[in-house]
Amino acid sequence: TILRNKIISNEIIESFISFMGKVKKIKGFPDSVYAQFAKRFSSVLGGKISVSEEDQLYFVPSGKQLRLPFHLASSLVKSLIPLQLYLEKIASGHDLLVMDEPEMNLHPKAQLQLLEVLVAIANGFEEGDRNCVLITTHAPYFLEYLEVMLEAYKIAKEKPKVKEKLSKLFEVGGESALLPPEKLSVYQFTPEGNVVPVFDEKSLTIDLRTFSDISRLIPEKLWRIEELREGKNVENS
Repeated sequence: TILRNKIISNEIIESFISFMGKVKKIKGFPDSVYAQFAKRFSSVLGGKISVSEEDQLYFVPSGKQLRLPFHLASSLVKSLIPLQLYLEKIASGHDLLVMDEPEMNLHPKAQLQLLEVLVAIANGFEEGDRNCVLITTHAPYFLEYLEVMLEAYKIAKEKPKVKEKLSKLFEVGGESALLPPEKLSVYQFTPEGNVVPVFDEKSLTIDLRTFSDISRLIPEKLWRIEELREGKNVENS
């Protein structure tokens, strides 16, 4: 990050390392519902976190006799380890989580799994939980999957008998991934600097035109390429 010609990335990194150093030493509450949920989150990470006696962080891939130092782990792991530590050690049920483009470095499947986790945190696990999750994203998968979770909640409310089967569709979040519409707000920040609400609570739909308008460019360009290949309308190109 460069601000007024001053490089501040080192300060951000040092702050992050300091934060991680403090969090990893917290014993936390291993029996809490959030710590238990963190075990399911390991499927997104593809492994688990280990802290040595010297307070060094390691990543242990699932099914591998291997322990990787934190700095050698994949970008996915580095991105999500703070969230894992939060769930294991400091989640209280009354937290504000702010995440900037959490989908970065994640495979599309992992993006959906992560969103299940974030929705589960927003829903909370115990009566009285009041978590708030604020994220920015450029991932169409996120918005499309939110609609799926909204629809699953709606069907579960209409037909309670199928709620268990619906919950099993969400491998990581389970029942907690069913999203009540009143808990969701979605806004688009336009190039003009406006903030526009794009979630219709009645129809349970999110206006995806900011993404779909761009995705249409791909078949349009392919169609144009085929036209040129066949020699159609070349004079107008």
